[in-house]
Amino acid sequence: IGVFVILLFAGFTVLLKRTVRVRTKELRESEAVRSKMIANIGDVIVIIDRNGINRYKSPNIEKWFGWKPEDVVGFNTWENVHSDDLDKGQTFIGALALTPNASGTTEVRYRCKDGNYKWIEITIVNLMHDTSINGFLGNYHDITERKQSESALKLVAESSLLSARDIFPFLV
Repeated sequence: IGVFVILLFAGFTVLLKRTVRVRTKELRESEAVRSKMIANIGDVIVIIDRNGINRYKSPNIEKWFGWKPEDVVGFNTWENVHSDDLDKGQTFIGALALTPNASGTTEVRYRCKDGNYKWIEITIVNLMHDTSINGFLGNYHDITERKQSESALKLVAESSLLSARDIFPFLV
């Protein structure tokens, strides 16, 4: 009976080791797929803690904004927000902080590694209560071209209105 127990234990150990190897391989493959997906999406993914410190930035931040994740992770998120947009951004985050799962979207200017600013649209959800995130989970993308188009259209509209007033003074 002692030999039987030893053989049973040895067989169980071999089976357990093989199962662990298979599961480890599956986990690595799954992680590789997830990493490739995140690196190739158009939005940058960010996790910001309750103190405003970037805890995660997806690798594609380099493609869109020039930063490597390690350039900004561990640093205050507000360092790269345009000074004219700081109050707006902080008020936005402050409002979300009041309610678990609260989410919203805003637009601010974000500083690229080369020092230039790009307009971003950022959507954030408050996941402070979620132990796997423990912060604000967000995604953002460059909307600079859209903002430039909006400004150009506004100028055209204002110019057209001025021309109409010149032609038809009674429109004043």
